[in-house]
Amino acid sequence: IMFLMEPLTGRIVDANTSACNFYGYSIDELKSLSIQDINMMPAKELYNLRMNVLKQEQKYFVFPHKRKDGQIRMVDVYSSPILLMEKPFLYSIIFDVTEREFQRSELYREKEFLKITLTSMGDGVIAMDINGIITQANRAALQILKQSFEDLVDLPFYEKITLFAIKQ
Repeated sequence: IMFLMEPLTGRIVDANTSACNFYGYSIDELKSLSIQDINMMPAKELYNLRMNVLKQEQKYFVFPHKRKDGQIRMVDVYSSPILLMEKPFLYSIIFDVTEREFQRSELYREKEFLKITLTSMGDGVIAMDINGIITQANRAALQILKQSFEDLVDLPFYEKITLFAIKQ
């Protein structure tokens, strides 16, 4: 999916067939739109981001884009300034990352749920990675071991338990 747009107004100057297929517009319909018609970000924010691209200060973005059918899709946008006939334009390559962003959101929710579950348990619980390195410990475990989280995290479990047993 590729767009060529005018940086000051955001007007879409040209697009490829993949853009037409993805967004559901004909090429003439796309050329009658500006990026503000597709991108769900506030127009002023989009203008500032276009200026960042023009000044080569930023080139990668994740945006919600609206298709002709009203469906919102998350997209990665890689954008660069180019000169055509002595005029600056922004050339953007766009990838649909809706599924990736959905999975990322689900993973975050699950991680937060597990974090809440871990911290609310009355029994001492220590979590480790596949190498036996401590990654999490709840309040009860810290009290039992008389350690702070900083003292436990990133250490091999067997070292901490051995030290705890020696202290007892």
